[in-house]
Amino acid sequence: MIVLGLTGSIGMGKSTTAQMFADEGAVVWDADAAVHRLYGPGGAAVAPLAQAFPGVVVDGEVDRPRLAEALGRDEDAFQRLEAIVHPLVAADRAEALKAAAEGGARLAVVDIPLLFETGGDAFVDAVAVVTADAEIQAQRVLARPGMTRERFDAILARQTPDAEKRARADFLIDTGHGLEAARDQVRAVVAKVLEPDWKPAPPSAWGLGRLELLAEGVGGTAWRAVASDGRTSVLKRLSPQAAPDAPHALAWLRWRGGSGAIRLLGAQGPWQWLEDAGDRPLSAVLETEGDEAATRIAADVLRALHAPSDRPAEGLQTMADRFAALRLEAGNRGGLFAEAAVMAAGLMAEGTPIRPLHGDLHHDNVLHGPRGWLAIDPHGVLGDPAYDAANLLYNPLERQDLRTDPARARRLAETLGPAVGRPAQAVMAWGFCHACLSAAWHLEDENHEEAERSLAVARAIRRALEG
Repeated sequence: MIVLGLTGSIGMGKSTTAQMFADEGAVVWDADAAVHRLYGPGGAAVAPLAQAFPGVVVDGEVDRPRLAEALGRDEDAFQRLEAIVHPLVAADRAEALKAAAEGGARLAVVDIPLLFETGGDAFVDAVAVVTADAEIQAQRVLARPGMTRERFDAILARQTPDAEKRARADFLIDTGHGLEAARDQVRAVVAKVLEPDWKPAPPSAWGLGRLELLAEGVGGTAWRAVASDGRTSVLKRLSPQAAPDAPHALAWLRWRGGSGAIRLLGAQGPWQWLEDAGDRPLSAVLETEGDEAATRIAADVLRALHAPSDRPAEGLQTMADRFAALRLEAGNRGGLFAEAAVMAAGLMAEGTPIRPLHGDLHHDNVLHGPRGWLAIDPHGVLGDPAYDAANLLYNPLERQDLRTDPARARRLAETLGPAVGRPAQAVMAWGFCHACLSAAWHLEDENHEEAERSLAVARAIRRALEG
């Protein structure tokens, strides 16, 4: 099933265009309609909004005028609102798209007014922008009852400019030439995306050249791009499953600025354009030169990754959010999960200096190329530096003999801890917690075999901690 994002500024005719897509057989999910459901009686947003903004819930539903009054011009209030509503809207969208796919739909259209503003373009295969000349837009909007120029300008100020939307669009639908002209454009878009060999295209402004497939998996697809002068880079298109974590990863890459890690060359929707880090992974060193040689290189990479940066570190995932699955399994299953949840909570409460973390450093996420050893594929976490080192105790995944060796866990912790300025005990403690967290993630996927392998690693690290 193809998922097409539909967006456009106020007065561009987006709702009418959405109906045209429905007329052509597409399943249409409307973000505004989803918000109405969430705000209505029994809606999932009612209780949290009542707590966050006292007085905005009347007779069991959100009173929009009261909510608008509570928000006022307080930017922090808008952020609190978005933190509550956006995840609920995303869950509603995911459920609708799953149902559409299971029902055999070929095309689903997600109608999202603030598609670019909320990062929704990362979850779709392509974006269609509804547009019209500015004069036509103003005439339509100012003709609405109660609309003023001042209010119109205020709405526009909170939206991505139309020119920018046009530049980022895969398809344009100009509604300024009448309904039938717009309908013809919609039919052309539907026909194009339903062609058997149609594939989403990366931003043309990047001028990437020839693409060679590198990898394809649950997280998305990666290609090596070869320019006409022979220079190479890497293009990635994230899958819908990976897209929610993309903002954290991009924030970390921007913060790191290429020091110890690949450089971010561009990002747009689900597309990422990255420096080519090379072909030789750290796992190759482990196999040819041994675990100790690989660990020394990992320590050097960690030192580079944890060097100070003048760039702001914003938009990273918190450790509390990262460990949500562990807390859930602690309540459901107890045992090692409960033990790890208590330990993780204690580590988070210690007051250790908090730093931006790669969050997923392992032997296949460190590559050697023209700039030496560089880290790739960060998760972008804000937390204890020991956690970055701890990930390596859990790896490499295919070497269970190494992962379940308590002596090896202690040896790595003693080498990697100084690289991030933390004691070996903290590295091992986080290693135990991370192994249990990984088991919790596997259980979410109903992969009990991998969950048990992860728990075996956790037991080994715990023995190292106790010894």
